[in-house]
Amino acid sequence: LRGWAGDDCFFCWLSKVTMFSCVHLCFRQHYQMRRDDHDRQPTHAENEVASLVSAIQAQVYSQIRGRTCHVWLALTRHLSHLNRSGDCLVTWSEFTHALTMYHIRINEQDLKRLGSLLYGSEADMVDISEFLHCCLGDMSEPRHLPVRKAFMKMDSQKTGCVLVSEMKKFFNPRGHPDVRNGRRTEYEVSQELFSTVAGPRLKELTYAEFEAFYQGTSMNMDDDVTFIELMKRCWNV
Repeated sequence: LRGWAGDDCFFCWLSKVTMFSCVHLCFRQHYQMRRDDHDRQPTHAENEVASLVSAIQAQVYSQIRGRTCHVWLALTRHLSHLNRSGDCLVTWSEFTHALTMYHIRINEQDLKRLGSLLYGSEADMVDISEFLHCCLGDMSEPRHLPVRKAFMKMDSQKTGCVLVSEMKKFFNPRGHPDVRNGRRTEYEVSQELFSTVAGPRLKELTYAEFEAFYQGTSMNMDDDVTFIELMKRCWNV
């Protein structure tokens, strides 16, 4: 990855993708390091955050089952659009309104308590990436790896965006498990992907958007092996 990016840090390349996804990945790396710290017992506040996050994610998944890819992608685009200043922050009202726009209702007390633990009781701003992943969940690192590899393979110019026309050249629908099992045709699988991520007008896709689609896909797969196999076969990574 270091040689591919041409820099000392892979996360420097991700800053070219979008500030949203860069902060998201730095946040995930930070908490991964904390999870790996076996010598330190979690504090009461950390245990409470984990309990609230688990409860909130259960509420959300029950409401978006069957439309996870659409919701992940739509929320990513909507919140990124609100963040015109580039500081990765939106107001509480903007974040909660975005959730209701996509018919997601979370227990208000749980949401406020989580916000208080993360940002303090007086805070009126929300870190988009951090709170979105608290509410909707996040892929494990073994799942993130093939997603990043697939995007980097297409983004040969390291611009942080790929043309949808180029994506179609790299995507192999024959590798999808539904095609291999005869449940759907290659056309149906391709149509689902490209109609969701691009629609009839969008010509290019950012890494954050590509990842958001597979965040939604990941929510419907229980084990890492199945998801990783999907990515390998469909994107030849």
